[in-house]
Formats: sequence, C-alpha cells, structure tokens
Amino acid sequence: MDKHIVFLMHGMGNQAPGWSDKSQKLLKDKSDEFGALPGATMFFDVEFVELNIQNLLNRNMEKLIKGGESLGDLTEFLNEGYDKRKNNPDFEGDTTKEKIALFVRDFALDVFCYNWNDEFKTFLLLQLAEDVLKTIKEKLEANLNDNVRFSFIAHSLGTKFSFDLLHRLYTMGKPGYYKVDDSGAPMLGSPSFSTYIQLSSVSQILSRFSHLSEKPNNSHVRIARTTPRQFGIVDNRYGIYNNNWDVVSWIGEWNRYENHVFSSPFVNLDYLSTWNMHNMDLYISHPAVYCDLMHFLYGYTVSESQKKVLITTFEQKQENQSQELKQALQLIKQMFSSPSVNSLRELVTLFKNIFESLSSEL
Repeated sequence: MDKHIVFLMHGMGNQAPGWSDKSQKLLKDKSDEFGALPGATMFFDVEFVELNIQNLLNRNMEKLIKGGESLGDLTEFLNEGYDKRKNNPDFEGDTTKEKIALFVRDFALDVFCYNWNDEFKTFLLLQLAEDVLKTIKEKLEANLNDNVRFSFIAHSLGTKFSFDLLHRLYTMGKPGYYKVDDSGAPMLGSPSFSTYIQLSSVSQILSRFSHLSEKPNNSHVRIARTTPRQFGIVDNRYGIYNNNWDVVSWIGEWNRYENHVFSSPFVNLDYLSTWNMHNMDLYISHPAVYCDLMHFLYGYTVSESQKKVLITTFEQKQENQSQELKQALQLIKQMFSSPSVNSLRELVTLFKNIFESLSSEL
C-alpha cells in the first residue's frame, strides 16, 4: 500500500508536543469506520507528522514584549497576556464574554509575535523547513519500492505558518530546498503536495500585515488545474473550512482567498455546540470536513449522497444550544465586522480594544 505522510501544523496558544494526539485518533477512528463499510477500500497508509514551534514563539514573545519600549500602549496588554499564559495557562474564564476576551488576547499574542520581526519569522520558518525537508527525505528513502505522497493539515494561525513555509520551501534558494518555474510548477527533483487543508483560515488576512513577499493570492502555493490551466504545488485538494461561530474565522473573513487559489467549494460550517468552535477537533468531527479527509488522505470513495446523509444526521444530533449563548455570540461577532486596519500595530490595537470592551462588560 502506498504511503501518505500528513504534516499537522498547530495554531495559537500553548501547544506542547502531543498537541495533535486527539485529532489523529479522531481521523484514525473515522478511517476504521469507513473501512468497515461494504466494498470500502483504503488506498493509502496514512502517517501523521506533528510540527511544533510554540517554544520558539514563546521565547521570542518574552524577548519582544519585555523589551518592547516601542510598543507603547500595547505593552501592558501583551505583557499581561504573556504573564497569564505563562503562569496560569489553563484558565479559560467563567462567562462566555470573559472566555472570548481571553481568547482574543491569546490570539493577539501569537499574531504579534510571529509577524512583528521579519528576521525572527525567517528563523522560525527555517526551523520548520528543516524538519519538513528531513522528514520527506527520510520517508522517501524508507519507502523506495512504494509511492509516497505528502500533505498538510493546518489549523488557525498554523494556516499562516504553513502557507509561509510552503511558499519559502520553493523560493529560498538554499541547497536541498525545492524550486518552481515561472508558471508555479515544481521543477525536476522538487515534489508537489497532494492535499493542503486549512481549518479556520487566517493566512490571507495576516499576509496583509507582512513586509515579505508571501501573499496567498499570488503564489505557487495553489491548486493545479487543467481547466482553466493553472500550475501550482498542490495536486488534488486545497480545502478551506471555516465556521460561522468560530471567532478566528470571523477574522479570516475580513479578507478571503481568491477562488482560483483553492479547490471549490469554500466550506463555511454553521453549527454551534460550545462557545469555542475554534477547536481543531470540532472541525475534524464535522462530516463536511472528515468526509473530504477520508477521501483525499486515505483514498476512500465518498459519494455526495453519502456525505449529505452524514451531515444531516450529524446536524440533527447536535444539542440545541441556549438562545443566550447564540445571542451573546451574535453580539460579540458585531465587534469583528470587517475593520479598516493597515498595519500589524493597528490590528493588535483592534484586538486590544475588543478585549477591553468585552472585559468592561463583565
């Protein structure tokens, strides 16, 4: 059986090694369910490879914030958030508004840390690139008699990490890295990626606040198509999945990808089971997501009718959430209506204002 190596890229917050264990188990359990169906055939032996850069982010975060005289009124906001993350990482808050306020500040910490210093961003991406290149080389050498394909699943801020990484893997010009030609097609000796999945995507909006060249709507990191003809480094599926009740998805909606970049359709889930619909496992648990993953990762055949039945059954089983939660989230969502922000400082200031507005109502 051919091998399929799937890199997993985490998002915001404290992410210790093993952060993806539950997600991996969810996917493996779903694979077992599909494999037990009459006539089902699994074509790929899937192996997950977890990527983790949180330690690097946190170390740089402390250095930037503690010595961040140029941050002005953002210093206290970020400093307090960093101290809470370091000293009380498990505290989520009591009310829905408090939970989302703390969530927004946590997101602002990582957005600021990753994007503030281009030199650090390059250093971090080089670490990621070395891990990915080493893994690809090892897996190809270990499976000389089998076909091996590679894919990415990224969540939240990891959609930006992974996009920047994939863009640079082909443009860094370093020995052992890959290359694309002017059309965006991988050159001889440079592999493509089979599937690229973004869950709660913010890679496009955050690219607006970078001085660097990686811009999702103008990159070789795109789906390859025959009609209309387009070359790119993603062969089979470039899927973007958001949720109408996910705070980070609200941010991602400020600036969407252009349609030519990814595989249609853009999937916008619309179900609510808890205040934190941003959770990666909640995305994977939805049949609109896992049916696609079963097909594009494992090779199972999943018909549209089968998928529709699973989605309908899933949605009927969802507990009816209290109107209080829904109304609270709808009011909070209004704070995230598409703003006019032109710099990273303005973006983090917006997060600070949202945090303070939510906190003042507690």
